[in-house]
Amino acid sequence: AHSFFNKMYEAIPNLNLVVEDLGDLRPEVLELRDDFNLMGMKIVQFAIKDHEIEENKTLDSHLIAYTGTHDNGPIQSVVEDMSEKRKKELMKKLPKFSKDLWETISYYTLSLNTDWAILPIQDILGYGAKTQWNAPGTIGSPNWEWKLKDYEDVRKKIPVFKKMVHQSNRN
Repeated sequence: AHSFFNKMYEAIPNLNLVVEDLGDLRPEVLELRDDFNLMGMKIVQFAIKDHEIEENKTLDSHLIAYTGTHDNGPIQSVVEDMSEKRKKELMKKLPKFSKDLWETISYYTLSLNTDWAILPIQDILGYGAKTQWNAPGTIGSPNWEWKLKDYEDVRKKIPVFKKMVHQSNRN
């Protein structure tokens, strides 16, 4: 694997790669990531489910933070599935942004000390489970069929998203 990456970097010196360092990994994956200083991933939904959300947002900055991936439901659907107790716990731990937990989680993702933060449009708009892109382990409809119908909700959310970006110092 090292010879492959050495050749890649010879051919494309400024190549930026991200390692999907999620789940149960063999140590070689992490060694390869570290040997080539490749960016890793932080999925906030997983951190929420595993009770890894901390008030302290210090992370290795050589990461990309995501609220979720194409294989996860939007953050609003995660919130809808939480107990009231868990919602209250998170609202106490997360930086104050909104009375809506899904919006606060999106803000938290942007505020993490990572190189990049990516929020799917569903998470910016607060859409629920019906807008999930993909259901892992299944084929066919409705995978990869969800589309944003128009930009009206986006236009309405721009002021809040702009505030989110500004307060998280992502601008």
